[in-house]
Amino acid sequence: MLFKDLKSLAYEYEISKIEPKDYSYITENLKYPFYEWQKEAFELFLLNERIRDAKLIKNESIPPLHLMFNMATGSGKTLLM
Repeated sequence: MLFKDLKSLAYEYEISKIEPKDYSYITENLKYPFYEWQKEAFELFLLNERIRDAKLIKNESIPPLHLMFNMATGSGKTLLM
């Protein structure tokens, strides 16, 4: 999903913004801290997961998840994964 689609679906399903405290259990166990672009990508991934959960609660069908981070070489995709 695109960034705009995620934001509009989050509004539609009344999902709040993802905060760093929501995933601190993950970032506290990383060797290196996230850069800002990695943090944003990870928060959008978590937002997508919350939208999928909201759809399941409302008994809506959801397609299988195909995950891809389209980021430049050397931008930290491995750390993000």
